[in-house]
Amino acid sequence: MHNAFIDNQRTKRHIQIAQLVGGLLLLLASGHVRYYIGSIPHTMQTQAILCLALCYPRKTALLTVLLYTITATIAPTAISMSSGLLGASAGYFIGFLCAVNLLTQKTGRTTDIWVSILWAQLIIWACGMLYLSGFVGLERAFWTGVYPFVITDSLKSLSAVFLLRRFQIELQHKQ
Repeated sequence: MHNAFIDNQRTKRHIQIAQLVGGLLLLLASGHVRYYIGSIPHTMQTQAILCLALCYPRKTALLTVLLYTITATIAPTAISMSSGLLGASAGYFIGFLCAVNLLTQKTGRTTDIWVSILWAQLIIWACGMLYLSGFVGLERAFWTGVYPFVITDSLKSLSAVFLLRRFQIELQHKQ
């Protein structure tokens, strides 16, 4: 019986490590998927953040985003496509962590998920805008750091939930 417990713990640990590595790779790849609307680059990071927060256990989701934030901060920009906590986008990384924290506390009911995703997206924008305003002022931070992303981030949020439901991925955090 003791060996079964140890094997079960070891298996859980291996799964968590695989999720951390897979999540980090997903987030790094999502930063490389870029499209431009005007001169403003858009990535798939928010969609990846939402998927991780909705699929991963709370601790693993938070650790994955924290690992991504650290990687983006210390790795060359070519790896993460961002300067992490060292540049004007630092607020968005803080927002990612806050959004994951919020989403991993919610239930799996459909109405809760949509409201939680809306709040998570607002948190990402608010953190990003507030930090960016230190560089360019509050009004310009809104017009360059929030406004251009409202439609695209909303579509990414919709598609994240659609993908999870389409592939019948069980949403975590059900009560």
